[in-house]
Amino acid sequence: MSGVRLSKVHAAYSLGASKWQVLRHVIVPNSLPDIFTGARVAMGVCWGTVVAAELVAANQGRA
Repeated sequence: MSGVRLSKVHAAYSLGASKWQVLRHVIVPNSLPDIFTGARVAMGVCWGTVVAAELVAANQGRA
């Protein structure tokens, strides 16, 4: 919950939101940019790992 300002959570609670509503309408939407950034970085690392594995596992330079 580090990406969500605590004032938004307190505002939702003061307006009568339940824990699930705070999670769904406040915490998740405010966390999505960080989640997408992490997924983008992870995809780049995975692609680099696939390329490195192909280079290591190759028997010849050309088929």
